[in-house]
Amino acid sequence: MADGSYQTQLGYRVFDDIIWTGPPQVSAVSVPHVDARLVMMGGVNKPGTHVADATRNDHGLDALIVNRGGRGRLEFRTEGTLIKNEAAMRDLVAFIPNGMDTSWEMPHNSQSFTLFVPRGRFAALAGRAPAPVLPSRHHRLAWLGSLIEREMRSAGPGTPLLIDGLLRAIAAGLVELDAPLPAAPGSAGRLDPTTMSRIRDFLAARVGEPVTLDAVAQVARMPPAHFARAFRETTGQTLFRFTMAQRLALACELLADEERSLTSVALACGFAGLPSFNMSFARAMGLSPRAYRAGLS
Repeated sequence: MADGSYQTQLGYRVFDDIIWTGPPQVSAVSVPHVDARLVMMGGVNKPGTHVADATRNDHGLDALIVNRGGRGRLEFRTEGTLIKNEAAMRDLVAFIPNGMDTSWEMPHNSQSFTLFVPRGRFAALAGRAPAPVLPSRHHRLAWLGSLIEREMRSAGPGTPLLIDGLLRAIAAGLVELDAPLPAAPGSAGRLDPTTMSRIRDFLAARVGEPVTLDAVAQVARMPPAHFARAFRETTGQTLFRFTMAQRLALACELLADEERSLTSVALACGFAGLPSFNMSFARAMGLSPRAYRAGLS
């Protein structure tokens, strides 16, 4: 990996493909005849705040993440949504379906576990596909996930049957959090030109600011999850990638000004800090912001 970037070597691609700004302390557990896999994260072995970038998650697996502790800010980004929690992060739960863009910024002492299940497993158990769940406190879901964690770490003959029951309870809890969405307007759920024009104007005026999915959905006058699907159908991109392209284009312009520090450019373009800016820029452009600036002179 490039300097300052780390990846795990668990032999489990869905997790090993995540790019970190510090070396994570992780371990994985699997149990025979159980189609779920558990990855436990015990923090990052480097003081400070770190980013975990999983924006390339397309491995045929859905993820249930339970945060068990840590002190400091936890920041989560997906599809343009930004959620911050200053402290008391225990029992934050997120459900991340396969293919959903995510990026986490967390303190080095953050502790969590992730339960990976085959795509559609929860939908099959509940009879309906659950919508994504952004990080929020759900004590019952966190408790059910913790029961699975403990059972997988000390598996016995009855483990597969017990975990199947717990997965069913989690699936039911996930679909209860989301009411059925109305059908998308227009052909194939595409946004009409007038709505897209309003959205483009809204985003262009806030290219250097954190933009939430809820805020853009209000501009489109649609429910957030419904809007996210319609936006992707219309543009071929998630809102996250669309806004990221705008921010990187602005960054390229600002990097031409050698009087501006890299941190100043990062903040002006809406990034949380230099680590996330460096990672996003290098991934999109193939070189670091510093190297890009050097090539302009």
